[in-house]
Amino acid sequence: MSSGEKSHVRLTYKRNASDITWIYRVDEEILRSAQTWLALQNTVPTAEILADWFHKNGAALNCATGPSYISRDADGSIEERYCRDGLEHRDDGPAYSWRRSNGATSEEYRRMGKLHRDDGPAVTVRHANGSIIEEYYRDGLPHRLDGPAVVARYINGGRVERYYRNGKSHRDDGPANIERRSDGSAVDEYYRDGKLHREDGPADIRREADGWSIKRYYREDKLIKTERLLEITAISGVSFTRNPEVGPSPAP
Repeated sequence: MSSGEKSHVRLTYKRNASDITWIYRVDEEILRSAQTWLALQNTVPTAEILADWFHKNGAALNCATGPSYISRDADGSIEERYCRDGLEHRDDGPAYSWRRSNGATSEEYRRMGKLHRDDGPAVTVRHANGSIIEEYYRDGLPHRLDGPAVVARYINGGRVERYYRNGKSHRDDGPANIERRSDGSAVDEYYRDGKLHREDGPADIRREADGWSIKRYYREDKLIKTERLLEITAISGVSFTRNPEVGPSPAP
């Protein structure tokens, strides 16, 4: 191999019930160092020990034709990583994924190590029970303009929605953080550019299953007022306020 030229080293071994494969791209200097290290060993190192040496000495995971890391279990579970120059990266599919024998799956789309996808969620996790979590990222930051950047739907009926713009919690036309739980409790939080903020009402609303709710009013992350309410819907939809914790009135 001429100076500056790079080659690939493929190492495969078994760990417990898993078949592991690593593919490294190495230059001449790393190969010479590996040969020197091998000559000093009293016994021939296993492929697992050699993979650990390459990892610690600057060899980069890299394979242009497929995953750079593969783990296959006896039960059919599989984990794969696609890498370029040591960073998780793939142009035409998820850079990292796993699939379990019970049907659970996870996919992550990455561009040079950063979570990123232009045409869909960058992270999708499907649990064996049917619950699904989707997360949208751009250049490593949670971001989505046409809907929530984080969406979780649980088999028990609960759901979570979180709106982000360029990595900051933000929504112009409603709560940026929404939680609905199976027991009937709920959370709504209004954010603007990463700060709790709402001009025309409470920015943090928490409803408990027993009918109590807490409403906190914020402007630019500054708490203005707190109310604790008991909703009694059985009496003509009337709301009662008990023991309110009231601070200064909102600024005009």
